[in-house]
Amino acid sequence: ARAEALADATRAKEVASWYLHPERKVQSGLQARCYFDRASAVPQESRDYADARAEALADAKEAAAVARWFLHPSAPVSVDPLCSASAHDTGELTYLNSTDSTAPKGIVDVPDAEEVAYREQVLADAARAREVAAWYLHPERPVAVSPYATSRCYFGRASAALQESLDEANARAEALADATRAKEVASWYLHPERKVQSGLQARCYFDRASAVPQESR
Repeated sequence: ARAEALADATRAKEVASWYLHPERKVQSGLQARCYFDRASAVPQESRDYADARAEALADAKEAAAVARWFLHPSAPVSVDPLCSASAHDTGELTYLNSTDSTAPKGIVDVPDAEEVAYREQVLADAARAREVAAWYLHPERPVAVSPYATSRCYFGRASAALQESLDEANARAEALADATRAKEVASWYLHPERKVQSGLQARCYFDRASAVPQESR
């Protein structure tokens, strides 16, 4: 019974592989030929060739649509309802009723791109200044925080190393400097036999040429 169950499982696994990998060749011990590999079979195109053919057909269809625009200019323009476009910049084209007598009445001056950008910047600065002024005018209002601001400060986290203030850093540097100076002064008394280190241009009283000879310790 166990051998029969294992044989059934092996057969089921083999059958499942046929559907999982249809590109594999059919394994058969029968003396037969493949329908697709026979001499009279229709030539099969590759995947790359099929993609190239589909792309060429799409380009030809697009070219036919563009040619139809010029061939039939009277045909209505078909626009996708989901399209959203902005007005094209008119560049240096302006209409001034005060200087152009031929301009239609009711057309106002058209500002250029630089004026539009400057006006938008001024309005943004004014809106920002108004928002900041509201903080001081109404301090009782709750603080508005962006819902995407979900991070903590690297230096203010609970596991951060303690940060010393500027006064503490200056005091520590001063204490280290005092300790270094005290160590240097203590070495003078601990080792009086050492020569005096000085950058002054002077001679030692005991080492001068006319000094009395000194005996060693």
